[in-house]
Amino acid sequence: MAFIESESELQSLEDNHLCADCNTNNPTHCDVEYGVLLCGQCGLAHKDMKGNINHEIKILEDDQLTQKDIRSVLDRGGNKQINDEFEKFLPSSYTKSLAQINMFIRRQYIKRKYASRGFAFEDYANTLNDSRRIGILSKRSEVSDNEWNLQYIVLDRDRQVIECLLKGGAFEPEEVIPLASAEVFIEKLEANEGAVEEHCIRISWEKEKYGKSLRGADSQKIISANLSSSTRWKERVIKHIFLTSGQEEEIFEWYCCILIAQGAIPRSKQRIHIPKPNQQKLTMSKSAPTIEIKLPSRINTEIISAAPIFFKTGRLWKSGPDKLNGWKERWFTLYDNHLVYSRSKLFPFASGEFHVGTSIDGYKVEKGHMKYTRSPPNDFTFTVTTPWRNYCLCAETAQERDEWVEQVNKMLHRNNSTMLLRSREFNVEKDNGSRKACCSNLINVFS
Repeated sequence: MAFIESESELQSLEDNHLCADCNTNNPTHCDVEYGVLLCGQCGLAHKDMKGNINHEIKILEDDQLTQKDIRSVLDRGGNKQINDEFEKFLPSSYTKSLAQINMFIRRQYIKRKYASRGFAFEDYANTLNDSRRIGILSKRSEVSDNEWNLQYIVLDRDRQVIECLLKGGAFEPEEVIPLASAEVFIEKLEANEGAVEEHCIRISWEKEKYGKSLRGADSQKIISANLSSSTRWKERVIKHIFLTSGQEEEIFEWYCCILIAQGAIPRSKQRIHIPKPNQQKLTMSKSAPTIEIKLPSRINTEIISAAPIFFKTGRLWKSGPDKLNGWKERWFTLYDNHLVYSRSKLFPFASGEFHVGTSIDGYKVEKGHMKYTRSPPNDFTFTVTTPWRNYCLCAETAQERDEWVEQVNKMLHRNNSTMLLRSREFNVEKDNGSRKACCSNLINVFS
């Protein structure tokens, strides 16, 4: 009984209902040395932290805390007081929930926070906030799967771009990536058995591509004429570049610098299809029609961030739209309101993408596949339904399928909530005389 009372006393400290490192609810572990309560994943990261610090991680539910441990944690003041010390100069645009996306980010953040106390001093924070950062990283070749070339990478916050220059004094950049529309991820590189895990930074963005051969079945294609009057296609494609370094700390620093630079840019890039009350049914199209909207200011800070929301990657099989099409293996990435797929994990161009909207528009996800498709590789299938096409997908395991279905459902729920907030705001502005009536019938749908 004494332990239960002491545990409740620990939970009563400020911010002790959240994990000190990733803000997950209901922490289950305790780092006695630092006096913080953690979730299970952050507890593992604390155990793996290298250095001369001997971490003692204990589980709350297993009654592993002694009275001495409890008193030591209480004396430290709780998660809020510890974070005020160790995160004093943590950049405001860095989101702690990023640790929930990737174990690599979680471990590097915890190592930087505790072992080197990087966020406790102003010097390191100033380094992350530099207006210009230049370094040499290895960039994957677009021709060979196993070829990585050294390039100068320039992050320019004033011009809001990332430039890739060939090593050796090139004046013109090979790639110019706009920060405002780029998505940044951490990918795990496939390694041989027994080899050390390696990671890379993946940067994805939309760019215009000219050529007679088209990439991406879902791209928007426009015919244009060049100087020689021959007809060529212009399309918007999603391109990926992959950057890595021999030091994991450098990869994490570049990742943080890019996200912090993006956080300083006003971004309203959520693409959500909002039907009007008298809107007619749209015709079949290869790409889902979307409109650029600016979300209400009260929810911008909650769901618009430099980091992707509901991030998940993995290998899935995908069936074609025709019943004669077979199943092809693709690498999928789920972020914000999009599912993007490529031929392989490190392929430079996306093969296609589709938008995930709201339930009122007919978007849904469910287990199983359509009857007209060919026999899948296994029984772990699920279908993402859109107003224009049913995407039949197949995972390697039942657990992997359930995780994909859960993440897509979270995205749908988030979009439904956003639609409800927008419809209410429209009605308020209509009552105030600043906006015409629209979306007023959506309140009844979600209530």
